[in-house]
Amino acid sequence: MMAAMATPGSRLSDDLYSLYLAGIAWLLLPVYGNGLAVVLPSDVAGFDRTRDVLSACAVAGSVWIGFRGGPLLLNRAAVLHELGSTRSSRQVLIPRFLRQAVAYAALAAVGVTVLLAMSDAESFGFAEAGRSSVVALLAMFAAVSQAVGWLVVFKAPDGPRLPIAVVDALVVIGLAGAVAAGADLASGVGLGVLLGASVVSLGSAILALDHVPVDHLWRRAMALEDMRSAMQSFDFQQVLVSLRRAVDHSERRGPTPNLARPWMPLALWRYLATAQHGLLPRLGQFAVAAAGAGLLVAFADPADGIVALAVAAVGFVVGIELSSPVAATAGQMVFLVHYPRGSMSVLRRQTTTAVLLGLVVGLIALGWQVALDPVVGGSVLALFVFGTLAASAQGRLGSPDLAQLATVLGPGGLGPILWARALLGPILSIALTIVVSHRWLRPSDIVAPWETFALFVVVGAFALATFPLEKRQS
Repeated sequence: MMAAMATPGSRLSDDLYSLYLAGIAWLLLPVYGNGLAVVLPSDVAGFDRTRDVLSACAVAGSVWIGFRGGPLLLNRAAVLHELGSTRSSRQVLIPRFLRQAVAYAALAAVGVTVLLAMSDAESFGFAEAGRSSVVALLAMFAAVSQAVGWLVVFKAPDGPRLPIAVVDALVVIGLAGAVAAGADLASGVGLGVLLGASVVSLGSAILALDHVPVDHLWRRAMALEDMRSAMQSFDFQQVLVSLRRAVDHSERRGPTPNLARPWMPLALWRYLATAQHGLLPRLGQFAVAAAGAGLLVAFADPADGIVALAVAAVGFVVGIELSSPVAATAGQMVFLVHYPRGSMSVLRRQTTTAVLLGLVVGLIALGWQVALDPVVGGSVLALFVFGTLAASAQGRLGSPDLAQLATVLGPGGLGPILWARALLGPILSIALTIVVSHRWLRPSDIVAPWETFALFVVVGAFALATFPLEKRQS
């Protein structure tokens, strides 16, 4: 019997079905966005400007995505058999690149529609949502295309790197200049600018696809297989480990500065001793996150629930990197490791160090806002820094003990617990964002002990992040 093989027609059917699901989501999810507007209220005023700034930032951020490894994700079979065949790399990669670009663009279009529904729950209309969705779709398509070009610029040993870099840089500068000049990307002229940027970026990506290094795609394919396996068991920590492998921290070799000094506290020394081997990618990640948080607060109103949630999300991304020592400690085989004073003291020092480093990054990004408005600035700074604590609690959980969970909860109770466990960090960040928004950023008429709620979330996250690793005998 011959093995089943996906034909071009079946692939097209799958693609069309995915677009159909995206269209259904675009129509239905704003209903839930209206409900979220009650939890995290926002104003529609300034939404267009925020959308345009974020669109320009997305295209500019493609430079960083390309430097970190680009958007292309292939499985091992595709790299081994298709890229290893006599076909050109461009023929193999174009369909996969287009699927990923369209998928990301569709997600951006759906996401901006939900955000618009949250911003204007009462007068939300699909006509306005359609214009904003087109802006998000074109901007994300251009960003993914640009990322492929920058991947070749930074990692390919040969090829037309200089022309690609010049063309892509001109697109980034041109779009950023148009937004800085006050152009409305949803207008006819603005959509024309975005369409032109997308077409030029697409041409640059198609030119670059023939020069993508195969060894780079192979390393990412290996990490992708591990990531998929970890996702099936809800092993969030292993997903992050595989993700770090996919972005190739260790790909660039060379002399590194010795940041770790003997006089430093042990928890700080351990983190710096590890971080100095991938210093440039980490510093770049922190710089991009700090710039993103600063732009959000500068060009949008932090009192809007959407903006507050975005700042918290950026802080959580920073926290994932800063809390890596906590995740590494939790990933050990704890039944073979004995801590002289117990694992809680180790986790406390590592978590405290990570939070303090997050505070430093937060002050660099948002310290100016604290000086201008202590209440608003302190609130957004707290949301940003709490992302590190939430990520530490997420990393502390380590791999799930499926056997023990099944024994305690039964097979039917595994699903919800695993989902809640895998999403614990984002859930904690969302919870604090709601509390801070209703109490300090946008004081509401709801009478509730908001300060107590905030303290409960923070203390609970710290307790989870520092809960001992030792397994107790029953």
